[in-house]
Amino acid sequence: MRYEARQRILSPQPSDQKQLLKVLRPLQLFLQSEHSKNEALVADREYLLKLIELRNEQWARHVSLLQSRIEHMKTQEVKMKTSNAAMLELLVDMKERIASSYKEYAELAETDLEDASTCIAALGHEIKALKGKLINAETLRLTGTYDSTEIKDLKLELKKLKHGYKALKSEKEAKIAEKENQIEALIAEKDFVRNQFKIMEAEYVAAVKLKNSDLDKSNEEVKMLKKNLQAMEASILEKDSIITAIKEEMAASISEKNDAISQLKDKLQTSNLKKDDMISRLNGEIENLKIILKEKDQMISGLHTDIANSAAHAGPICKPADSRTSRTLRSGTKRSRECESVSCAQPSTSKSVSGQRQHSTRSQGSASASTAETRILFSSSFKVPKLKNATTTSGTKTNSRPRLFFYG
Repeated sequence: MRYEARQRILSPQPSDQKQLLKVLRPLQLFLQSEHSKNEALVADREYLLKLIELRNEQWARHVSLLQSRIEHMKTQEVKMKTSNAAMLELLVDMKERIASSYKEYAELAETDLEDASTCIAALGHEIKALKGKLINAETLRLTGTYDSTEIKDLKLELKKLKHGYKALKSEKEAKIAEKENQIEALIAEKDFVRNQFKIMEAEYVAAVKLKNSDLDKSNEEVKMLKKNLQAMEASILEKDSIITAIKEEMAASISEKNDAISQLKDKLQTSNLKKDDMISRLNGEIENLKIILKEKDQMISGLHTDIANSAAHAGPICKPADSRTSRTLRSGTKRSRECESVSCAQPSTSKSVSGQRQHSTRSQGSASASTAETRILFSSSFKVPKLKNATTTSGTKTNSRPRLFFYG
């Protein structure tokens, strides 16, 4: 019984378990929620990192593509510049050649004009000479001293000269027309070349503008990509700071909960120690009560023997009183044993001690009541005889036990 009671006391009480469950249940729910939040944040962080890696790869590819396009555009621009320089050189050469040809044509025209003027001048001199001869011939014909053959020769020469003059004039006009045609063709060619040059210049300017716009767009895209990268890095840093703050909060909350758990454990240990101390103290009190009960039992047994001896010497009148007193004494011993069993079965509290004391007082009261009954049973004229055997047989017991003296 004692072992079972002690195990019952040492085992954790359901009220303590309920308190622990009340304290630990919200802590468990809080930790589970924080763990789920941390897992969600870690998953978001991994997703963001993967997304950033993919975006970085895409942006790197896009940047490499733009760089290749820029390099291609630069090479095309260099080629355009070289081709334009070559075209300009060709145009300059053509213009120089045209100018030189114009100069040559002008020089040739001047020489042709000089030749034509010299021919005309020579023809004019010849015509003048022929006219002078004709005049002389006419004067001779009038005078009758002319030669018909000479006149005929002069007329033939005049005809030839006129025909030659007309041929030279027509040839000169043809050359002038040819030169004019050549000049017009050169002017048309010059205009065509100038128009082509203007068209090429306009195309080159448009191509340069287009390339510059493409370069501006690519630069803007690169700037936007850099801004997006910076924004993503800032968001990653913010997420990392949030995660670190949440981890710190979790660590602080876990430390607080651990402190609370340690405090609860300390309280439980102190309560267990108090219970153990109380149990040991109550066990000592129970042992003391047992010793007292044993002493009382010994006293009651001694009284019983004394009463029996006195009843044996007194005669039959004392027998009923002896039976009644024995009954009362037995009931008192039974009650004392019952209170002893009850005190061992009850939990270790101050109420059990007070109850045991009350039971002990009751047992003492019952014993006093039994003595009162014995006093009432004997008559007032009854005198206790002196017993030598009782003093010798009891020995040391009578010395250690109190004697009862009945007065009439």
